[in-house]
Amino acid sequence: MQVKYFQSVSKAVHVYRHIDSTKSLNMVALQGSVKLQAIIWKEEDMFVIKEAFTGVTTQGKTIEEAMENLKEAIELYLEEKPEIATEIKNIEAVGALNVEITKAVR
Repeated sequence: MQVKYFQSVSKAVHVYRHIDSTKSLNMVALQGSVKLQAIIWKEEDMFVIKEAFTGVTTQGKTIEEAMENLKEAIELYLEEKPEIATEIKNIEAVGALNVEITKAVR
């Protein structure tokens, strides 16, 4: 199972590089708006997308559908966990980084 996970991450990095950088997740947190980072990868005929901070994961037949599903899933998650919404609102993001690993991927 762990090997499959790392293979999926490898696929995710490949797909991620081909996504238009203007497509971002603008989520509503309390009374403001925040941008969250997500990674997306292809598994068989579906795109799987996972938001980095909350861990909320969903899928769709297209990248756009997966993103819309993720937005809805995160909104529902934040309604149930208002303390997380507050924490997200207070985060001062300074950027996103790609981290390359080699030992775990074989």
